[in-house]
Amino acid sequence: MPLGLVLYFITLEESATKFKTPCHIELTVDELGKYYLWNEYQCVFERTVYTSSKVLPNGLQINLISKETSNKPQLHSDQSVFMSSGDNESSSIGYYEISELGIYFLEVSGDTNTRMFSFGKSRVGTIVLIVCVVGIFSLLISFTGIGVTIYGIVQVVK
Repeated sequence: MPLGLVLYFITLEESATKFKTPCHIELTVDELGKYYLWNEYQCVFERTVYTSSKVLPNGLQINLISKETSNKPQLHSDQSVFMSSGDNESSSIGYYEISELGIYFLEVSGDTNTRMFSFGKSRVGTIVLIVCVVGIFSLLISFTGIGVTIYGIVQVVK
């Protein structure tokens, strides 16, 4: 895997805001789009190891509210994405389609046990673009190599 792609995935994980639950936190959204909420069921945060169940407890309540307009974007359930990096393992809880920039309050309640969540912008489109560009670049290099090889064979045969 190209180094640039590896570095991108490392910064992707670091760009999400990690926080302990239950909580009432303030988040700044400065880009429109899809934002994922993650269950960080195994992670290191502020030099402490947190381990919790992959399964979220019944009665967990999650609310995101715009500070300026009091709008409440809907949480679309999506538990299909899993991520693992070093000592950290997480699974998606769902995502919000954010259509207004600004400050939001995220409240997680209904579970008295401390667990770690994170909130961050989806970068799937950027990842697909990077993979496509790397693929095209690899093909160009391969075809150039084949062309040089054929040219060399033709020169030797002459």
